[in-house]
Amino acid sequence: MKDFNIILIVILIFLCFSTGCKKQDDFLNAKPNDALIVPTKLVDFELLLNNEDYFNTTYPNLGYIAGEEFTTLDDNLDGDLAVSRNSYLWAKNIYNMPNDDAWSLNYIRIYYSNVVLDGLKNLSTSDKNKYNRIKGSALFFRALAFYQLMELFSNPYNPNTSNPLGIPIRLNSDLNIKSTRSTQDDCINQIKKDLAEAINLLGDQKMSFPTQPSSAAAYGLLARTNLIMSNFTEAIVNSSKCIELSNGLMNYNHLVSPMYTFTDQTTGYLPENLFHATIQPSYITGLTRAIVNQELYDLYDNDDLRKTMFFVHYNGGFRFKGQYDLKNNGTYCGIALDEIYLIRAEAFARVGRKDDAIKDLNDLLINRYKTGEFLPKIAANDDEALRLILLERRKELCFRGIRWSDLRRLNSDPRFATTLTRTYRGQNYILSANDRRYTFPIPDQEIQLSGIQQNER
Repeated sequence: MKDFNIILIVILIFLCFSTGCKKQDDFLNAKPNDALIVPTKLVDFELLLNNEDYFNTTYPNLGYIAGEEFTTLDDNLDGDLAVSRNSYLWAKNIYNMPNDDAWSLNYIRIYYSNVVLDGLKNLSTSDKNKYNRIKGSALFFRALAFYQLMELFSNPYNPNTSNPLGIPIRLNSDLNIKSTRSTQDDCINQIKKDLAEAINLLGDQKMSFPTQPSSAAAYGLLARTNLIMSNFTEAIVNSSKCIELSNGLMNYNHLVSPMYTFTDQTTGYLPENLFHATIQPSYITGLTRAIVNQELYDLYDNDDLRKTMFFVHYNGGFRFKGQYDLKNNGTYCGIALDEIYLIRAEAFARVGRKDDAIKDLNDLLINRYKTGEFLPKIAANDDEALRLILLERRKELCFRGIRWSDLRRLNSDPRFATTLTRTYRGQNYILSANDRRYTFPIPDQEIQLSGIQQNER
């Protein structure tokens, strides 16, 4: 353990200079000191992946801030970082510093995962279950980081576009290798490959906490990936496998509704929470400063328990309090079972299986309405079923960082295209459907050091 403590100290110092202190040394191109201790023991790799500060928190907030679910007061916006303010207003240039956490922290997760995967190649052990769990976890974390980066820094997926640019795919821990942008298809295929291998390695092993990857979580992320690719047949298969491995949906009638609703009193985690992760906080995303979009709030019926479970009236407006978070101090962005039901329902509707789609939707909603007050949804055709499901997806998955991805993929369909508007200091700001600003710019420092192509805004 002494060696591992040294490893952690080295990592903390390195991270301070590469991200937190904003020194202008790019993480992906930094050259580590050859004398630094490298983890070599199974327990060291396990502890590295158990670092919740990097693998379960500080996921990107750019899309969450740029989405349509909340507004904030002008004075609050003035008090936040420039990158948050510019993301909120959909500015063409959002950074006032050469690097940004949305990019660098995900590549740190990828680097950690690669350190583990490279180290395991040279490790012999008799504890195969532990070895497989650690390797499977590293692959899951790497796939999740790739997915997050793709949803921010690559254009919305379109199978008809010729070789669109993805992100740099880093598959080993050698930081001397220069970054290059891969195609979208290569990136998506790598995500799917990592998750498929993770599922095989994790098997039916039960995890102590949802902060640790599991096969159910990997199937869930795979289904989410299928959805953004419009691969609905695979989305049905993978979401079904995820549901089979889960503990079932929560009935909101069995929950109390204090200020903070979703905190299990025994473990702190809820049964629907398949993988626990939270978004990096920002000043304007704080509970009292993020004002719920009134149009969103008005979507909920009075007998819908989510109306009181999710929202609280404060200072003339509504605030969101329905976080699936242990201490309710972070914006939940993990993988939860309700999302998986909605993925499968949407996929069913899109392949012409409306009855299966509506069944999944009703199975979810009966657990969200007051006992005896829910009227099952019905749909005359596939289109009607799809509209119902997308509406409930917006209501159920609000404030999880998912809406931005939904806007990106749904804007290509005129039926669901959305124009966003905001006002700041008397000036109106507009983000039209399919605008180039749905893809964020890569931080300037990465462009300068690696020479990769910048996104057009």
